[in-house]
Amino acid sequence: MTSSTKNERKIEHELAWIVGFALVLVLIFLGTQQIIKWSTQFDYEGLHFTKTKFDKLVLYHYYYTWTDAQDRTLRYNLYLRNDPRQNTVPVENRPLILETRGVYIALNLSSDLEGCSDSNLAVGDLALFLKHNQFSVTSGITDKALANELNQEHVNCARRPGSEVIEIARGEETIISGDKFCTKITVGPDCDIANAVEKFKIITVADARNRAQGLL
Repeated sequence: MTSSTKNERKIEHELAWIVGFALVLVLIFLGTQQIIKWSTQFDYEGLHFTKTKFDKLVLYHYYYTWTDAQDRTLRYNLYLRNDPRQNTVPVENRPLILETRGVYIALNLSSDLEGCSDSNLAVGDLALFLKHNQFSVTSGITDKALANELNQEHVNCARRPGSEVIEIARGEETIISGDKFCTKITVGPDCDIANAVEKFKIITVADARNRAQGLL
């Protein structure tokens, strides 16, 4: 075997090693990208969420579009602070469908709802969610005497039959219960009102989507 033949085989061997190493790097890169995708994207209740990070703040994002009465295409970005897969707030009597464009948010302050430090923030978040989805929102108090004292509208499911009412109160456990035109968000002793509101948003969006697709 001549020296030139040996050199050629040596070069071929080195090229084969380089190509093989490059293929391994490509496979590692593709595998890493897939793992990142699996860890940051997931489906929950038929909604495709993406885990995003803003500085140190982690949020879970889902968006949807719809056409309004003026034939305009609107988009809403749903951002959650908590992983929806780990939100264990139970929901009774699904689907939760908001059938009218006017919604009352009725607060049961007599149940010590204000004793939950996050109540104002969570109620504000709920109101913004409804307004950004083109609902007209009116706030009120469930207790008549307290409503009069605070010069607020007296609102509850029994007083407003046929109107869309969301009652929020403290109770023995955190749970969401739906009925036609009436949804009750009960906040337990742990004051987990933030998770309750986020669960309400997820379920109403998922149920509305299912109805639009003829799945309900």
